[in-house]
Amino acid sequence: MMKFIGREDELSFLQEKYESRRGELVIVYGRRRIGKTETISHFCLDKNPVFFTCTQTDDRNQLRNFSRKILSFNLPQSQYITEFSSWEQALLAMKDIPHSGQQKNLVFFLGRLHERGEAICRRK
Repeated sequence: MMKFIGREDELSFLQEKYESRRGELVIVYGRRRIGKTETISHFCLDKNPVFFTCTQTDDRNQLRNFSRKILSFNLPQSQYITEFSSWEQALLAMKDIPHSGQQKNLVFFLGRLHERGEAICRRK
């Protein structure tokens, strides 16, 4: 395994947000190839995170792929639907993802949002 060097401040910040008693949203952005994903991956080593990476596709397929990921956690909705009809429904369903073992908080990583960011941010 390759040694992870640096990013102590960033890892400390992420840990603080993880231990918070409130729901937290952390947005990590920056130039390409500076270690954003690697830092988050290192932080998540002992946290059993949910990862979803956006791809270059249309809004419908992006939502379908995201729905499959969320519904794969055997949510109550998975008994009667195969995908969510909106991003809002899919994101709200994340609260039903069960926590595993000693993990007290869910870590959800939505990567490469720039590939299809408007799909989530757009309002009808």
